[in-house]
Amino acid sequence: MVGDNVVVTCLTTGSGPVNFFWTKDHARFSDGTNLQLDHVNLDTAGQYSCIAYLVASRNISKTQSIDIHVFGPPTLGVAEELITVYYFIKQIRLSCRAVANPKPTIMWSTNGTVKLLFKKEQHLVISNLVVKQEAISGNTIKCEARNPHGAATKLFRLRKVHCLGVTSLLMFLLGTLILILTLIVCTKRYHRLSQ
Repeated sequence: MVGDNVVVTCLTTGSGPVNFFWTKDHARFSDGTNLQLDHVNLDTAGQYSCIAYLVASRNISKTQSIDIHVFGPPTLGVAEELITVYYFIKQIRLSCRAVANPKPTIMWSTNGTVKLLFKKEQHLVISNLVVKQEAISGNTIKCEARNPHGAATKLFRLRKVHCLGVTSLLMFLLGTLILILTLIVCTKRYHRLSQ
């Protein structure tokens, strides 16, 4: 399980002193008879090989491999994300990425309606939800990843915005233009009066 400490011991006998080292995915990982893995996570999983060789002759060796599997509940990254949605946008695309072993199932829900959409890789499941804005009556969409070891939830909080951003920008530009024109007119009057 994720977070556990794991020790694997490699033993053999030979016609003289024997040295040991461990590899992970064909790269040297550690020396000695014990493979010590502390606080394992999903990245710890993989194939480990114990290589034993005679001190007198490295050419005489024996290799034994073991596959280490790490199981754990899903993780989804951040628990909540704020999404700004403008009313003129017709569809919303959200993505939920869950990592777990065994692979989790991802469920999307909004107002109690559940949809299953996902793409599975080794320990990763990516699910994209494309939903029409008018189909969302609430302000929250939930992504839940679940496997036999637990569950994780990510909430997408929708902030629906009328086109105030564009309107505010136009009002600001209009106000700035009026201010500039006022300054020009006042400056011309001041120069005429001072002559």
